[in-house]
Amino acid sequence: MGSHSFAALMSAFACVGMCVGRGIALPSSPTPTDIEAIVQKIVEEKASKYNCTIAVSVKVPTVNSGIPISAAAGYVDIPNAVPASRDDVFVWGSITKMSTGAAILKMVENKRLGLDEPIYPHCDAMLKKMKTWNPKQNFSSLAELFGNDSRKVTVRQAASMKSGIPDFDTAKPYPRPPTDTFRATVYENPKREYGPADLLSVPWVATGSLDFTPGTKTRYSSTNFVLLGLVLASLSGADNWDLYDQSSFLPPEVHKLMRSTRYATHGAPLNWTRVKGYDRTSYNGHDPTALPGLDVYDVSGVYSGWSASDFTSSVQDAAEFVYALYGPQEEIISKEFIDVMIPKNDFYGFATFNLTRHTGQTGKYGTAVGHLGATYGYDSILAYMPGADFGVAVASNMENDDQVHPADAFCSVYNDVKNRLTGERTKCEFAPGGYYTGGCKCTDS
Repeated sequence: MGSHSFAALMSAFACVGMCVGRGIALPSSPTPTDIEAIVQKIVEEKASKYNCTIAVSVKVPTVNSGIPISAAAGYVDIPNAVPASRDDVFVWGSITKMSTGAAILKMVENKRLGLDEPIYPHCDAMLKKMKTWNPKQNFSSLAELFGNDSRKVTVRQAASMKSGIPDFDTAKPYPRPPTDTFRATVYENPKREYGPADLLSVPWVATGSLDFTPGTKTRYSSTNFVLLGLVLASLSGADNWDLYDQSSFLPPEVHKLMRSTRYATHGAPLNWTRVKGYDRTSYNGHDPTALPGLDVYDVSGVYSGWSASDFTSSVQDAAEFVYALYGPQEEIISKEFIDVMIPKNDFYGFATFNLTRHTGQTGKYGTAVGHLGATYGYDSILAYMPGADFGVAVASNMENDDQVHPADAFCSVYNDVKNRLTGERTKCEFAPGGYYTGGCKCTDS
């Protein structure tokens, strides 16, 4: 994917003081303390700006032997003023899709699955098993849910949002005021859990047909990754979807680094973390100015989506994961399959967003890949930048209409750390836009 080692870049700064004949002052090599001070200043600023917890970790292999450097600010329980810690565990929402996509590619790499084979045999096998556990489940095949065209949907199409499978997530930020039928349903019964069969059964998913012919369009649908989870569960030989260990694809070396990471199969955030999440959206008529927001700590539907949205982790573990996945060491999958993940357009690849807009840069330092994460009460961003060869994880315990705060923090962290590593003086600020449409804007100072 065009990853670059930072060794060659840093060797350019090998001379001390002034380079002979150039008259250029060179930066000293940064220490972990230098990087931590940069990150801590930013998280304090952004946590205050957005009145929530902001936690950040950066995986910079050229500093501190590659151990992620983390910082956090704000309160994980706002009414009780419980301060955040860099070790806190967050709910990452759609960041899970990177993990599910990597697990699928690991199966392909091990020749247990084909990228262009249909998903229905594996999904149907799992749905039939699930029906024996759940007498209320009234279907046992994708064709019953989406018609015979669903038998054409391939692994690659599902992971690249090209399947035509309807989305269970009903969030409609526009036109204003925003509405979200599924969110309202979740909040009406906060103790109810939504497994794959429940999500596939909702009337806007089980429509009897696909939204479009597979492969003809790209349209984001989290349901794709619920189905890919069923594929993985089937391949594992599990009798039910929640008996599949979603961390099983991680190599032992990576698994040991991700010590806090869990996949929340059942329960609400309170079962997995002390970090309370706050919904400050105006969906369905909620008042976004009523602070701290709607507390979703005991809402099981926060984790609706299973293999689409149940990744639960500290920022340090998340930074380890994104670097292990996309970085030059090929710690999870080989370069052949890393290249499959990388977007070939300005939107989405294989379980991977093109996040270049969030860097504010062009050229070598402009490319960024990873994923945005949002679920009720929590927003995040996880990215790897091949030109600078480091990863950044940003998590928060607040969701609002525009969901800009993780991108705002990322813009500052990435560019300030990159400046410290390279000696550049790029000045970058986040320019807010509408729903997920803000971007990082950089100029030379």
